[in-house]
Amino acid sequence: GAELLLRRIRSLLARPARATAAPDLDALAALAGDSGYRLPADVEAHAVALDPESRRMAQAGSLYPDHVIFLGQGSVVAKPGEAVADVVARLGTSPAAILFPGAGVLMRGDASAGADAMQRCLADVTARVDIAARLNYLTASENDE
Repeated sequence: GAELLLRRIRSLLARPARATAAPDLDALAALAGDSGYRLPADVEAHAVALDPESRRMAQAGSLYPDHVIFLGQGSVVAKPGEAVADVVARLGTSPAAILFPGAGVLMRGDASAGADAMQRCLADVTARVDIAARLNYLTASENDE
């Protein structure tokens, strides 16, 4: 009945995630320094920083309102050579999460469980979006709502 139909629909919509390397936990510890930033609750959350296509999608803006609520607008990606302190100095604020290309993600020490869940969600979603897909990001006014 309905359960079988639901399973069939899920199987038709399912997309495998793009494969990524493992996060570089030693590099992340060095990048965090004494900033108070920490690893995300789920190791899978690192995928968005490890996959160039996922990172591109995340950096371009916010895909849904919950992202803005828990993580702020868009995703912050560290520039080459930047540690947490450098990113915070460049932005003038401490983002909930910072993506370090090729290394992984660091979360602000006081980031909530909701922020951790949204960071994992972002990694899960972006890893499954077709790289040629046109994404609809929230507008500036939608981000401010």
